[in-house]
Amino acid sequence: MAAREKNGETTFVALQIDTNAFVNNEKKELDVPAKIVDDKTFVPLRFVLESLGETVEWDAENYSVVITTAE
Repeated sequence: MAAREKNGETTFVALQIDTNAFVNNEKKELDVPAKIVDDKTFVPLRFVLESLGETVEWDAENYSVVITTAE
C-alpha cells in the first residue's frame, strides 16, 4: 500500500497481485496488474504515481522516465 497526504487530503493506493488495484477503497482496473517474478514484486509504476498525484512522462529520445511532483 502507498499513501500520500497533499493539501490535507490523504490518498491511499493498494495493489493486489495478479488482479485489481484500489484507490481510496475504489476498485480500479489495471492494464497490467502487479506480479511476482522470481520472488520480486513488480508494480505498474505509472498507475501508482499518477494515483498519488504525480505526473509521469516518457522521454523517448533519452529512454528515460520523467516524474514531476506538483506541490
